[in-house]
Amino acid sequence: MILFWVASLCKLVIAKEKLDFATILDTVYKNQIDQISYETLTENLWDSYQHPIDLNSTSREEIKRLHILSEEQLENFFAHLYKNGVLVSIYELQAIPGLDLATIERLLPFVKVEETYPQQTQGLQALFGERPTTYGYWLSRYERILESQKGYQFNKKSGKIPYQGSPHKIVTRLKWKHPNGWGFGIAARKYPGEEFTWDHAKERYGFDSWSSYLSVENKKWLKKLVIANYQVGYGQGLVINAGFNMDKSGETIPIIRVSNAGIKPHSSFNNQGFRGIAATFNWGPMEQSLYYAYNSLDSKVLQDTSTGKYYTEGIQRSGLHRTEQEISKKAQIYEQVMGSTLVYKFNREQAELGLNAVYSHYEIPIQINPKKPSYYFSGKYNFNVGFFYRYLWRSLHFFGENAFSKSGGSASILGVIASLSSNLDISLLLRHYKPDFHSFYGDAFRENSSGNCNEQGIYIGVGIQPIKKIRINAYYDYFNFPQPTTRIAKPSSGYSWLTKATYQVNRTNLVIFQYREVRKDKNVPKDKLLYQKDAENKVATYNNRKYKTQFKQQLNKFIDLHSEIQASTYNFLKELTWGYGIAQSITYKLKRASFTGQIAWFDTDSDNRLYLHEKSSLHSKAIPSVNKKGIKYYMLVTYKPTPNWRIEAKYSITWHLEETSIGSGQEEIDGNTKNTVSLQLIYRF
Repeated sequence: MILFWVASLCKLVIAKEKLDFATILDTVYKNQIDQISYETLTENLWDSYQHPIDLNSTSREEIKRLHILSEEQLENFFAHLYKNGVLVSIYELQAIPGLDLATIERLLPFVKVEETYPQQTQGLQALFGERPTTYGYWLSRYERILESQKGYQFNKKSGKIPYQGSPHKIVTRLKWKHPNGWGFGIAARKYPGEEFTWDHAKERYGFDSWSSYLSVENKKWLKKLVIANYQVGYGQGLVINAGFNMDKSGETIPIIRVSNAGIKPHSSFNNQGFRGIAATFNWGPMEQSLYYAYNSLDSKVLQDTSTGKYYTEGIQRSGLHRTEQEISKKAQIYEQVMGSTLVYKFNREQAELGLNAVYSHYEIPIQINPKKPSYYFSGKYNFNVGFFYRYLWRSLHFFGENAFSKSGGSASILGVIASLSSNLDISLLLRHYKPDFHSFYGDAFRENSSGNCNEQGIYIGVGIQPIKKIRINAYYDYFNFPQPTTRIAKPSSGYSWLTKATYQVNRTNLVIFQYREVRKDKNVPKDKLLYQKDAENKVATYNNRKYKTQFKQQLNKFIDLHSEIQASTYNFLKELTWGYGIAQSITYKLKRASFTGQIAWFDTDSDNRLYLHEKSSLHSKAIPSVNKKGIKYYMLVTYKPTPNWRIEAKYSITWHLEETSIGSGQEEIDGNTKNTVSLQLIYRF
């Protein structure tokens, strides 16, 4: 009771009108995170924005998926609930140690507290604005490159046009959720080069790809049921991962631990996920998930001339069906998947134990391509069993997972996050993945692009706040590949490290300095083997250094500025190259509209490819790479004619000043300019 009145007397400096979701998203992730599953992250935040999390009944994993609270803040929050009981007001957050005003402001749009004192409701509405009453949205997006690319032109050699469809990219999605727990979603997509057609044998029904789901949540002991398309994520991702895994970046502490996503509906535009039925049952501290899927996969089916039996050399997961060859591989193999996860939570969710088991069976066997390493998977079926755990003791958070596959190969990951003080966090992660560990649906922390196999490593991350406005993040990651990989022809090792300094000048202005270095082996191109002393190994070491500076400034409530300077050096076979890029953007915001424009100058090559920050339409993310010498400009316009409608249009143009063509292969453009347009409509209901 006392805490409520103490917290209520504190004044929060927050805008009276609830902010638009896109504005909130920029605020939450104002520190640019590289190599992140932006679509999955945005969906998590969007769901919580429409259906705020009840802080009095939330779990550690649910609130952690927002990626707003640190491990120390999470522990302080749940310790407060355990000691004082349920929150009586949203104001009480201010009484929790470690929850500063800036963090509370980022958290507020996604959470709620059922008020114990009704007389406070009017004041809350005046402070935070009305809670959204919408329970779904419809989205449609159109994109295309205006120039004609090689794939859409007649090929004299083959006598055909390679791409079977138009250059238009069209995606659409509908999601709906009722307050009583029922939900429905459907999504369809057509990538550039794919055609609108009806072909039951290739599972093409107008759009090239469809996904949908029907779900129900929180019905007594039934926590969740999903029919049709879904994803599953438990543990640290060695056995099963729901599509969200943060890679090494400037966020050096939270990236090493994956939260339990559980079973979640899947209506994304990517190709991840299962198709079938999945359910989660809850009995107090115990949770049991069961799922079955019958998936159609893309593959080239071959026949053994000596035995007459069919086989394939691998599964194609690009999801592209533009050419006759790509179309011929679509839906050629069927896969059955059965899985189970059992989780038991102890003592206010301070500890958890879990068991994963997944079995998959292919219609025809997979045989190893002779060009691939011999430890790659071959056979007709596979299974994985994994044991995962988490334990929180004071300021130390231990977690890990151990798993093995049918082949006998094993994989282990063990980590700890230590909040030594409010100004110092340290993370440590050890990983050991044997070459013959085969996990088709896992996606744990790693360096090896081929999967969670053939790798050993140690990651150390540090987050320091020496003074109030400055935070320094750093990591060092050493990795070793005991066997050759598809990109490195012999056993090898390497390292990467990063340091990032963030200076929060005030609530609206931010400065970031970042340095990253990668030292790693790679195969020597054939045209350069003559210059390599150790030519019989065909492998040499490269060193890539990247420098980045960002300035984010809010001049007033209407104008935001974003400046970025990047540089890169690349040293390979004693040949040093370098490149740089400079970008400046400005955003002008009105009540119903906003305008963002950016111009960038770059001068680099393919080895020093840079990734410049760029704003995109809601529910999409662009971190485009630039190389060679040129200028890029874009304009993004957002207009909300009513509270429910959102219209976004974007136009960008790239000039390569010293080139006669852009791109390669079927994507090549004859000329030195590339124009791209997109239009997106969103209706909330």
